[in-house]
Amino acid sequence: MNVQATYYRRRAIVARQSAAEAMDPSVRAAFAEVACHWLGLAEHTEWLQSMQRESIRSGGSGERGTVVAVLRSR
Repeated sequence: MNVQATYYRRRAIVARQSAAEAMDPSVRAAFAEVACHWLGLAEHTEWLQSMQRESIRSGGSGERGTVVAVLRSR
């Protein structure tokens, strides 16, 4: 597993715990949203790593340009 993705998932867990402990509903919602963003970042990191592995397996034959173009479009 990707070390960065693991870190981001742990941050999401902390944010979820903070949301559960928050008394103010707006603070709870903010922590929940932060947790979702941490999880999204973890997924994006894993996707990017898989694209890089795919590019290496294919010998880098133009795939890297595709990854860069996709990332720029996000």
